[in-house]
Amino acid sequence: MESELDHGRDPVEGLRVYLSGYVERTRGANGRRGCLLVATAMELAGQDAEAGRRIAGFFKAMEVKVADALSRAMAAGRLADGVEPSSAARILVCFVEGLRVVAKPGPTPITSQATVDALIDRFIS
Repeated sequence: MESELDHGRDPVEGLRVYLSGYVERTRGANGRRGCLLVATAMELAGQDAEAGRRIAGFFKAMEVKVADALSRAMAAGRLADGVEPSSAARILVCFVEGLRVVAKPGPTPITSQATVDALIDRFIS
């Protein structure tokens, strides 16, 4: 995430690479094993205050980095009309974590990538 959303990189390209990376991480046997963060969030966050705090902090850090990239895209005139960076960042974080779950049993990487492309195209002009 650090290199993908680095300030020296074009923010739109960085977002595309970042989201496509999730498609790659959900492939094959390792991808089907899932994500420890998602599994912990689903199992423990509602029962263990410390686990919930840490998971919320991680998701918030992701959101801040994505919002920063979207803000840079907005400053460059590349964000679609009406897209607010903080709200879009929350949507994208929910999307990538949900992709980890949805991809576990099923869609092909081609389908997942097409979904990533369709979503990002809604935010970028």
